[in-house]
Amino acid sequence: MSFAWRKIGSFNTPAEAEYWYRQQGIAHTDARVDKRGDGVELSVRESALEGKDDDPRPYGY
Repeated sequence: MSFAWRKIGSFNTPAEAEYWYRQQGIAHTDARVDKRGDGVELSVRESALEGKDDDPRPYGY
């Protein structure tokens, strides 16, 4: 189990980031949303991504 964080990408709002990680089946305790400029950046624990696609965000900015 890894406690490292993987940066997923940027979103316009925290709600968009939350929608993305919930669609991926990731718990809120395994996601971190940080303000960056005009938007937010989503990071997810590596352990939450185990067994998922290597490119967890097929669309993005």
